[in-house]
Amino acid sequence: METDSKIEKRLLLAEDRFISPLLFPDTETLNIKMWQVGGEPVSYAQALEAEYQTVKEGDPWGQPWDTAWFHFSGRVPERWRSCEVVALIDLSFEQQEGFGREGLVWIEGKPMIAVSRNRTAVPLFEDSSGNEEVEFHVEAAANPAAEWHWGKAEHEETSSKKPLFRVKQARLAIRDEQVFQLLIDYRVCREAMQQLPLKSMRRARLRRALSEACQLMNSTSSSWVEAARKVLEPVMTCKNGDTAQQVFAVGHAHIDTAWCWPLRESIRKCARTFSTALAYMEKHPDYHFSCSQPIHYVWMKHHYPDIFSGIQAAVKRGQWEPVGSMWVEADCNIPSGESLVRQIMYGKHFFEREFGVETRDLWLPDVFGYSSALPQITQKSGIDWFMSQKISWNDTNTFPYHSFLWEGHDGSQVFTHFPPVDTYNGRLTAEELNRADQGFTQKDQASSTLLPFGQGDGGGGPTLEMIERARRWKDFEGLPRVKMGTVREFFEQAEAEMESPPIWHGELYLELHRGTYTSQGRNKRSNRQCESLLREAEFFEALADILDPSPLLASDP
Repeated sequence: METDSKIEKRLLLAEDRFISPLLFPDTETLNIKMWQVGGEPVSYAQALEAEYQTVKEGDPWGQPWDTAWFHFSGRVPERWRSCEVVALIDLSFEQQEGFGREGLVWIEGKPMIAVSRNRTAVPLFEDSSGNEEVEFHVEAAANPAAEWHWGKAEHEETSSKKPLFRVKQARLAIRDEQVFQLLIDYRVCREAMQQLPLKSMRRARLRRALSEACQLMNSTSSSWVEAARKVLEPVMTCKNGDTAQQVFAVGHAHIDTAWCWPLRESIRKCARTFSTALAYMEKHPDYHFSCSQPIHYVWMKHHYPDIFSGIQAAVKRGQWEPVGSMWVEADCNIPSGESLVRQIMYGKHFFEREFGVETRDLWLPDVFGYSSALPQITQKSGIDWFMSQKISWNDTNTFPYHSFLWEGHDGSQVFTHFPPVDTYNGRLTAEELNRADQGFTQKDQASSTLLPFGQGDGGGGPTLEMIERARRWKDFEGLPRVKMGTVREFFEQAEAEMESPPIWHGELYLELHRGTYTSQGRNKRSNRQCESLLREAEFFEALADILDPSPLLASDP
């Protein structure tokens, strides 16, 4: 009898050898031209006027922190009539999504979708007529990989003028949707099997179904694909009992406003991520995306008006959810109370003015600790709920709660949730769902938890595979029920079902990133000086307004 490790190797080998190669069964080369900007990014209009050089697959591109504009062109073969046609673009994407080179596809003057490690297939025609002309641009950012454990560090090379990357692939291709659906079926069954108890009936049935599917596989034809899906269908439709945890899967993309790249790159990361979210919404009406930080919306309004108008339309139809209330996801240790109040005032005002939405949550997944003044500030600001995840990274003491009332020193309280999945960049794997299920500390009186899913920091947010996973996990026996929904839906249900939530009194201190503040006395002093100067500037502005009460022009802060 095969051991579990041998079964796992056999199942992975079958996926790599038989399923994945059939996803794009036929390809044709694209014509490639490139213009390396050699400085700061330029507009699409400027890129159209540039002089491009012909390149081919395998050619180098991308001096550190430079931008290269690619022009791709070709013609769909007549034999692809009635097929789904995509362009496969691989610009040497780094292993960890969101930390390296990224691209934004422009079609007919509009930003359409990102290209990156998990988004190499650019959709072109869902039902090709054959013989169509293809033409589009990609604005590619030559960002070196960050010097962390998730990728090869390229920082030593950033001072050179040598191109860091290569054009690995640029092709037209047929995309087989049926093979893609089988690939997701196969992966979720395999992952679920790994998470279930070794001797459970459910695990045994999944293993048997996967083995039967493997026996049908043939590397030279896709005729077996439909039959393999039918083999897996019965084990995928087995339902849970009444007490299964309810996971609210919220599409999300955490983007650091300022971190390991120039600020202008943060703007472009937002454009890539938001355009991708909008593109997926068109194909998947049940897909929701929740997004914080009004400053990122302002960037879109000023630099990418087509994306901003798309966001406004998505908010109206309920697919895009503004969250967070604060202007940026602000540090909560160094700023004064006045600064935190203004973060919320400006943030809520922006969301109300631009989208007609009043946010009721404070969304701070990645802040290095939380002042005990926040419950009072949120209560007085019309904020009912608080979400963070960072405290689960404590390196000394495990925080005891996931859903609870956070109480400030004055007695103010706010309903708080820390997602038990312990990440704000979820991928909706079976392992993550099992972790959320096993780790949830309030399961004796609550069943609802939150799982933000999607690649952040330029990773583009949720992938098509993640969206398909959410559908399959809707009620998959042995794992929590999954519902793609909104932050508001989650908090309304989670708060309602807890009659006596536990209470945490005082500061939420992060036992990680030691010395982040104590080692930066100059920054703290300068921050305080700026706050004092701002108060004085506003005082004199108020005096000037008394002397000359003519209205000031309204503008974003």
